[in-house]
Amino acid sequence: ISYIKKDQSDDIEVEQGITMFFDRTITPDLEREGYARDLVRAIQDARKEADYDIADRIKIELVGPMAEDLINYHGKYIQEETLSTISYGLTQSDIQKSVELGDQTIVVSLLKSI
Repeated sequence: ISYIKKDQSDDIEVEQGITMFFDRTITPDLEREGYARDLVRAIQDARKEADYDIADRIKIELVGPMAEDLINYHGKYIQEETLSTISYGLTQSDIQKSVELGDQTIVVSLLKSI
């Protein structure tokens, strides 16, 4: 295997006549997907902290500058992974957490569904 580095974003590897190029540029879609995964992890941690059963269904509310963007692109994924329904205007919550996503913060509120 020989390795060629052209600049910070390019990776090129060559082995047995096969050349592979890896572009490590983080696109807005990749960044948003990473934030959605971080958010799911934070919601799962909050579920644990609230002592929810693993099968408990919950309602979540996301508030912050990138909340709508994450809901529009990854809302289904977030709901499936956390057994939740995204709600708006929750008047109460069992637990509330601030989640840092890049240089922004989203406040997540969780309420156990009855």
